[in-house]
Amino acid sequence: MLDGMNELRMKRGLSTLCYNEKLNKAAQLHADDISERNYWSHVGSDGSKPADRIANVGCDAFTEGESLFGGEHVTPSGVIFGWSHHWNEQHNFYLSSFSHFGFARSGSVWVGLWALPEGKEACIQAGGGADGHGGLCRDFVPAGESSWHDSDGAPCSWYAIGNHCADHGHEYKNFNHTADTACCACGRVEGGGCMDLAPDGWKVWRDRYGSQCDYYGREGSDLCQRYGGHTPNGGLTARMACCVCGGGRALGEDPTSDVLAPPPSSGLGCRRRCQDSAECHSTLFCCPRHHVCMDPVTLSAFGSNCDKVDQFNSA
Repeated sequence: MLDGMNELRMKRGLSTLCYNEKLNKAAQLHADDISERNYWSHVGSDGSKPADRIANVGCDAFTEGESLFGGEHVTPSGVIFGWSHHWNEQHNFYLSSFSHFGFARSGSVWVGLWALPEGKEACIQAGGGADGHGGLCRDFVPAGESSWHDSDGAPCSWYAIGNHCADHGHEYKNFNHTADTACCACGRVEGGGCMDLAPDGWKVWRDRYGSQCDYYGREGSDLCQRYGGHTPNGGLTARMACCVCGGGRALGEDPTSDVLAPPPSSGLGCRRRCQDSAECHSTLFCCPRHHVCMDPVTLSAFGSNCDKVDQFNSA
């Protein structure tokens, strides 16, 4: 399902999606509800809307979308074709801002959920085209392997189903890892898992031109090497923010390391010309485009954002 979707999205120059267990759960609840109560609507029998159901499973989404499909003998490719060609469903399928996806089937009912979560919502590694991590959590991959699997051969995608993490995530160690420490689906990736960084309050990191980490990780490209140290945003470059460029942070580290507090600053150098303020090359950032001092945490190509310095210093 995900590979087929991402293949079509990439043909339009869009970022790939990744599976998310919470979205899968929300989709399953609605699919079961429709199937059991024999109705057809985005509004659940309890009056819930897609945003409500996503929130109820613990996913805080900045934006979301839901699509339905019906058919007893429909294959995933048939669902993809329907969603990608129907005028009313294409909006979700090809919306560039979505990063996470979940789906479920109950009888003849298929439910798909798209979302752009707030914060660092995990991804399930179950294929996903050329990238597939959504710019966030990545499963542990042993050296020389394309993916992790347990001692019985079960991959992380198997653990993303039902209660498999809870029932077996601590067993069947392989490559010195169990699913609990190898799979994003189980929520506790350690020892090699990596999470991309985003400044506090941001959904995901983007460079100054709007490109996310999955752009820098395109298969066969050397974008990290060529441009990973340029086009900073939010005080971060791709080499600092993106796992694929050698940045990010190892999962299991203190999560407070994700929050990038600004360095102490009087703020007096804000908006001054770079050469006129000593703070510009220490606690503040010299914008290469505007040649004025900026707060490095809220750096923008369109303004100095120096008012944020006082806001953080008084916190």
